Amino acid sequence: MWQQYRKTLIPIQFVILSLVVVLHFWFKANVPTILVAVVTMEIASLFGALWSRRLSRRIEAGHNKTRLGH
Repeated sequence: MWQQYRKTLIPIQFVILSLVVVLHFWFKANVPTILVAVVTMEIASLFGALWSRRLSRRIEAGHNKTRLGH
């Protein structure tokens, strides 16, 4: 999971920062609302990395079965 999270860390943080700027300047959101959005997006990015690792393992397991002729 951490390997996937580190691989996508910079792009995801850029997206989160962009959304914070939009929330602040376009929607005039207050600080507590922005903080909730940031925490939610950070948690979602962790779950996304966890899910990605799980999918990668399933795909790899499928490829291994194919190579073994099962």
